[in-house]
Amino acid sequence: MPRVVIKSKCKHIKSCMGVCPADAFVDCGDHVVIDPDKCIDCGACEMTCPEGAILDESSASNEDIDYNASRSKQ
Repeated sequence: MPRVVIKSKCKHIKSCMGVCPADAFVDCGDHVVIDPDKCIDCGACEMTCPEGAILDESSASNEDIDYNASRSKQ
């Protein structure tokens, strides 16, 4: 399952972007989102986020999952 950024927790530190081997992150200005079609579910980003803003899709709300999916395509 892809990882999901919880927008309300993301502080735009972007350490997650630097460790992603799939280039799955999209910078939205004041936060980032993960493109679920690019995420390879390696978990590197989740371990790197100091805010705990990245979760496995099974632990995220449907609202956050839908937000990441739609915003990553814009």
